[in-house]
Amino acid sequence: MNVARTKPLKSVGIAVGLFLSVWIASLLVTAPVALFFGESAVQNPAVTGLLSVAATGIAISTYIFTFENGFSYLDFAPPSTQKALLGIGCGILLIAVQIILTQIFSLIGVSVSTSTAPESGTVTYYTFAALAIFAVPLVEEMFYRNIIQKHLQKTFGAATSILIAAIIFAATHSANFIGLSTATIIGTGAVVTIQGIILGYSFYRTDNITVPVLAHLINNAVAFVVVSSEFGL
Repeated sequence: MNVARTKPLKSVGIAVGLFLSVWIASLLVTAPVALFFGESAVQNPAVTGLLSVAATGIAISTYIFTFENGFSYLDFAPPSTQKALLGIGCGILLIAVQIILTQIFSLIGVSVSTSTAPESGTVTYYTFAALAIFAVPLVEEMFYRNIIQKHLQKTFGAATSILIAAIIFAATHSANFIGLSTATIIGTGAVVTIQGIILGYSFYRTDNITVPVLAHLINNAVAFVVVSSEFGL
């Protein structure tokens, strides 16, 4: 990946700012919805998912148009057969990691919760499914890999940038499970960090964000089907 070097402190500061920008954008898009439609609207899983996608999209647009050259900064390209197979393989690996680590943590009495699904309403269910399987992998990989990881690599190199981006990725996801036990949050964070490393490596190897998007899509699709079957949906 051909990127220019920048100062470590500035690089970390921008990465932290990017992390916080999603939360700020989330507040900006959630507040009007809650104001006009009530708190119950923002508690709907489909609405929550849509607002999360919108907030991440705002953070992406803010960065690429403020610090980079707009949409040309995003590394989208049709993947070759080899890269597509890598994406599929990484998707399968993501699922395997979650299954194996969940079992290991269960042996020491720690539950892991990385997936959720709505329990009410056909429209809510299918809207949430579409967001979780298609929209979320797209915006999250653009944000955590194509922006945060790529930005960090200007300073820290591949291994460190992949790890830091994966930790930020995990921290964001673990926050979804606030209210559960500390052990569950830590366990969830560990699983998602390792998954983030896999996704980050696939982006680094290919310079094509389509590859981790494909892997993420496969993981979310399988996870959604499994969680839905557990709820009897």
